[in-house]
Amino acid sequence: MSEFNTPPAMNDWNQGDGVEWPPAPSVEEWVQAGWNQEEDWNQEEDWNQEEDWNQEEGEDEEWNGDIVYHECFPEEWLDTHVPETGPKECANCRWYGSLDGIFIGYCINCAQYVYNGERGRGLYGDGLEEINPEFLGHSIYRTYLAGYTVSPDGKSLVKTNDLPAIVLADLEARYLKLVKEE
Repeated sequence: MSEFNTPPAMNDWNQGDGVEWPPAPSVEEWVQAGWNQEEDWNQEEDWNQEEDWNQEEGEDEEWNGDIVYHECFPEEWLDTHVPETGPKECANCRWYGSLDGIFIGYCINCAQYVYNGERGRGLYGDGLEEINPEFLGHSIYRTYLAGYTVSPDGKSLVKTNDLPAIVLADLEARYLKLVKEE
C-alpha cells in the first residue's frame, strides 16, 4: 500500500470544535496526495475473506462451510435464508449469531434490515440479543429458544431449568477457591 498523506483540503479539518466540515476531497486531490487506487484496492487479488476472518479472530482452522444449527433453530428457516444472510453467506451471522460454534440466530443487520425482526431481534455476539426497543421482532429467547439462556460463563446455551444447578456449582467452586486461598 502506498504511503498516504492527507490532501490539503483535509489538513484544516478539526472535528468537534463547531467548525463545519469541509467538502470531501475529490479523487484528483487524493491522487495528488499520493493515493494509488489500483495499488491500494487491488493489492491482494487473491484475498480470501474466510481466511482473513478466521485469522483475525484467532481461529486455528479455516471455516469449512459446515454449519451446526441449534436443535431448536426453526427447520423451515434452514434452507430459506435470503441471499447474503445466514451463517453460510454472512460473516456477521456466522460470528455474532453463533455460540460455541453453534448457530443460534441472525446478526443484528440481517435480523433487522433484511428480515425486519421476523427471525429475531439480532445478536451481537456471545448469545447476547439486541434489546433496544426501537428494534423490531420478538426475542429468540421467547420464541424458538424459549427455555434456554446463555450460561454464566457466556460460552454456551443451557436449559433454564438447569441454570440453578449450574450457578450453584459455579458458586461452590468459587467458594472452595476462596477457602483454599485463605
